[in-house]
Amino acid sequence: MRTSISTCFTTLMLLALTLSIHQSALTQPGPKNVPVLATNDIDLVGIAFPLPNVNVNQSLFAGLDDSKIAQLAQWYDEARPISDTLLSASHRDWHLQFIRKNGTVVDIMPASHCDKSTDKAGSTTITCTTAEDRVIIKDSANKQHDSVFAMAPSLYRFIVKDHEMWMPTVPMYTYQKTVHAGESYKLIGNGWIDGNVMLELREGDKVLLKTEAIPQFGRFSKTITIPLDISPGDYYMFFVNPNGSSSGSPIHVE
Repeated sequence: MRTSISTCFTTLMLLALTLSIHQSALTQPGPKNVPVLATNDIDLVGIAFPLPNVNVNQSLFAGLDDSKIAQLAQWYDEARPISDTLLSASHRDWHLQFIRKNGTVVDIMPASHCDKSTDKAGSTTITCTTAEDRVIIKDSANKQHDSVFAMAPSLYRFIVKDHEMWMPTVPMYTYQKTVHAGESYKLIGNGWIDGNVMLELREGDKVLLKTEAIPQFGRFSKTITIPLDISPGDYYMFFVNPNGSSSGSPIHVE
């Protein structure tokens, strides 16, 4: 009888321990799901430079680069979420951005492992190393702005190494830097994906010439004529986005 009671007690203890383990597992936060990205929702794919730059990478556009976009979307689908509390984002890495037709953006960047140490004087040092094959994914459609850590070898390699094959680096704008009054010149822009661009020849805050360029697949070519009555000297040619941001460079009139 005692043996039976002892066996029953042991069985109940094991059941209780098993239940406790299962309950603990259910309460542990697992990896977040990778945001859904449908190929037919993608309008374009871009690469964002880690720092402000006068160069851009050519984007991939739906209707022009469908096979390449489909390949990138397939690699994205292969991404598997992971839990790693030591992963963090680097502030100086390229970002791969899938821009949906509704304007929301899925942003992907390589992940890093960062360690923080504090010396006796209280100074803090943060050391980061590349977390190979791991990326951080963020979807602007997510109102909580949550980031997802994922294992995505193909996307990782594309971002850090192979993107130049499909998305080569080109100048944001090119034009003749020394011009003559009354003559016509061509301006070429790349990477202008936010709408039409205003071209402005300025002397300080004064706009001497203003004309609109209409990009197609991020690129435009526009011929302008320098005003005949402009005085020789140094001016600026500005390229203004619809959102008001601008980029410019000196131009000399002879």
